[in-house]
Amino acid sequence: MNLHHIIERIRHLIIEYLAEESAGSVVEYHSPQDLERLYPITLDAEGCTEEEFLIAVEDYLKYSVRTGHNMFFNQLFGGFELPAFIGEIITALTNTSMYTYEVSPLATLMEKELILQMNQLIGFQDGGGIFCSGGSNGNLLGLMCARNKYFKDCQMNGFPKAAIPVLFISDQAHYSFLKAANVLGIGQNNVIKVKSDQAGKMIPSELEKAVIEAKEEGKTPFFVAATCGTTVRGAFDPVHQIANLAKKHDLWFHVDAAWGGPMLLSSKHRSLLKGSHRADSLSWDAHKLMGVPLICTAFLTQHKNILHQTNSLERIDTDYLLHEDDHQYNFGYQSLQCGRRVDSLKLWLLWKVLGTKGFERRFDHLFKVRNYVKTLIAHQPCLELVEPIEFLNICFRYIPDNHPDFNQFNQELREYLKKEGKILVNYSHINGITYIRLILTNPYLTKEDMDYFVQTLMTAGKKMDFK
Repeated sequence: MNLHHIIERIRHLIIEYLAEESAGSVVEYHSPQDLERLYPITLDAEGCTEEEFLIAVEDYLKYSVRTGHNMFFNQLFGGFELPAFIGEIITALTNTSMYTYEVSPLATLMEKELILQMNQLIGFQDGGGIFCSGGSNGNLLGLMCARNKYFKDCQMNGFPKAAIPVLFISDQAHYSFLKAANVLGIGQNNVIKVKSDQAGKMIPSELEKAVIEAKEEGKTPFFVAATCGTTVRGAFDPVHQIANLAKKHDLWFHVDAAWGGPMLLSSKHRSLLKGSHRADSLSWDAHKLMGVPLICTAFLTQHKNILHQTNSLERIDTDYLLHEDDHQYNFGYQSLQCGRRVDSLKLWLLWKVLGTKGFERRFDHLFKVRNYVKTLIAHQPCLELVEPIEFLNICFRYIPDNHPDFNQFNQELREYLKKEGKILVNYSHINGITYIRLILTNPYLTKEDMDYFVQTLMTAGKKMDFK
């Protein structure tokens, strides 16, 4: 293949893709069966020509979901940031790994700086941390650090035979804690879900009740997680109160701030995470609200050496890789992974361009957009909001006149919008009721965008209601 020709053609495809980002549909929807017929998904023994390769790339872009589109509200991420995109390209171009300073010199220094800045924003004065492959793995690392602190022999010999370790999460917490309990041999049945209130926040009195009951049953409570920005409602658990109980009952206190963590950059909204400095560890996804391409997650802890202690390799010879006993610059000593992608560059470049104040202005803008669309929805008689709305998650439902099953109608409304391709928004369930879940994360959203969203949804709802 001709290197310069390929790069030039790809450059044009990227420019065209970005130019059409919000001009057309969010997605050209096809069923899996139809898409298999449209796209040459099979792999051949002889390979393909240069032109076939370029067509494959062009078609991939054509049939992909445009997550940078202003009508993409489906997940807790969205938008397009040029500095971070360039960081992603350079990361792939240089193609290195994050286990040693030797092979990733600048990336190591960038990761150290980001960990330092993020720890300072939380209030971890002499903390540590590492980038990992997603918020789920950040939560796993928090649970793993806690396990190794409270069951010191577990790393080498497993849990004591008589021990029944239990951990506590909100009934609104992310499912990754259940997966982590499975991975670490704790068992999903030993993950105790604590009741939340009508706003979706963990109830501290219910937490204490659950801890006491576990102790009375001969179990060993050792870990509690608060969620700052739940997936469905965007609720923030009462961090200070949970921290008090964690201290009282000697529990490792982890904060899952994958969604809400960036609020620490906003002087106006950082109070949402008030008390997070008292946590033992915290997970923060920069690939969500900060707009960095997937994946970019930081696991942060106020215990500077806990990651090295947790991931130490006393019985494994690694001198082929880790030649120097310098834990400060060789992240391989702290990482659960061996090969680890450079995720620091794309965040560092975006932060370098925007500055902390730039992020803050973007978040403040999104709250203004939230307030605007909240008012739009509230003024539509056939739309019903779920209150209170604390963050950038807006849950609401369409109340049809002629359809007896509101849950089915709202799910079908969402499917209609998806297949039409103009809007991609998700749905979820709250107390058995199906709601449209609108997520605001793209900093380039305008009032006009939200007018279009509500009008398009209303038109589709009325059309379906009169079938």
